[in-house]
Amino acid sequence: MKKIRKFIVKQFALGCTFKLFGKQIRMLRCSRIMFPYFILWIFSQHYVPEYIFCLLTALWVFQLWIGFNWFGFGYFEIWPVKFEELDDEQKIQFGIIKANELTKEQLEELEKLNNK
Repeated sequence: MKKIRKFIVKQFALGCTFKLFGKQIRMLRCSRIMFPYFILWIFSQHYVPEYIFCLLTALWVFQLWIGFNWFGFGYFEIWPVKFEELDDEQKIQFGIIKANELTKEQLEELEKLNNK
């Protein structure tokens, strides 16, 4: 279960930053999963029969809606993310949001991350 939790936190909690064509882009982490789905959907319009395309569209939209609503709102509401579970970038974002709830050790770690 810890591996699954780690994967969910890594893929869905807070945001991510990456470089694209020399520009720094910030977006929600779940968008990294949604974007390829939509690209695949666009390409499938031209290369599969219409009835299969309609079926794929219905399935993909339903899966995306259920999955991202669950992880975006429900999962982290029931099982909140902990500071220790986050990677460095997520810890900085978490510190901005919940600075008054962090312990002294967490604040010191956050200060080191901010100084990098």
